[in-house]
Amino acid sequence: MTDCAYYLAQLSISKALAPLDTPLMQGFVSQLKEINALAEQSPGFVWRLQTADGDATGIRGFEDPSMLLNMSLWESIETLRRFVYQSGHAVPYRNAREWFHKLDGATTALWWVPKGYVPTVQEGLARLDYIQRNGPTPMAFGFRDRFTPEALPLPVEASNAPGQAQKEHSPLVSKCAAEVVGFHQFLERWMRGEIADPSVATPFQSAFVADSLLITPNGTLDTQTSLGERLTRARGAFPDIRIWTDQFAPVWEMEDSALVQYREWRSFLGQTTGRISSVLFRKKPDVPAGVVWVYMHETWLEGHGPTEQVIAPSNVLTELSDVQERDLG
Repeated sequence: MTDCAYYLAQLSISKALAPLDTPLMQGFVSQLKEINALAEQSPGFVWRLQTADGDATGIRGFEDPSMLLNMSLWESIETLRRFVYQSGHAVPYRNAREWFHKLDGATTALWWVPKGYVPTVQEGLARLDYIQRNGPTPMAFGFRDRFTPEALPLPVEASNAPGQAQKEHSPLVSKCAAEVVGFHQFLERWMRGEIADPSVATPFQSAFVADSLLITPNGTLDTQTSLGERLTRARGAFPDIRIWTDQFAPVWEMEDSALVQYREWRSFLGQTTGRISSVLFRKKPDVPAGVVWVYMHETWLEGHGPTEQVIAPSNVLTELSDVQERDLG
């Protein structure tokens, strides 16, 4: 085993066609001991989930007893890939249709963990739920994705685990939360070039009020006009970019305004940056989201920005004063 700072965690699920003790499943069950031994002897293997019986078939993560899962840790994605696709495991893997249903969506989640840490089944299921809902990110990804340990293996909050109730917000804050998620999903598709018609820029046109302001992580000031111009130029310029948000939380709320905060992550060409965003939203019933962006202040998260510049220009302070007087006073 090499001296790795991070290990690759893996969780996969499957749905059996019949109970494991039936003749239909014996072709699968009879190979378990051999395949598990092969995994343990494979280069890069670290750990696997198992009971006293030596496998994970008795571990349940779902109410449905036909749902099976397995978890393991590996030194790298390459060593896991070789085991899955190029070892003796490849034969039963190719024949999986003989024993398992075809499931919709992602059935495997990969993510990085610090060396010495062993994830729980609940965490693994939360990661799988995350990739099913959000697509591949450093939080959870698949074999085709290029996320390195340096791409920040973020923790999944317990509230994001399957079956856990989500935190309730007021109607106004809920609209803000939905707008944050929807806007960034549209932004990702826009920057990846997945929006075929450039005139379909409604979220950009209606999301920001005419006198809205954005302070970027580098300390520059954007108005609605300059931000719109930048976003227009960005269409299709980042075909592999991934954008996602987490840790949304309200700061304060008034009758027609709310200040919220969240983290935004962008991954492009193997590099991931993170910023914390504070946004002032104003209620506006005649727009699709029901709220509009008035003011946004972005700051690089420590250790996760390309630059660490201080906001200093005097015109920024003047603009902030105007915003505070107009919307916060």
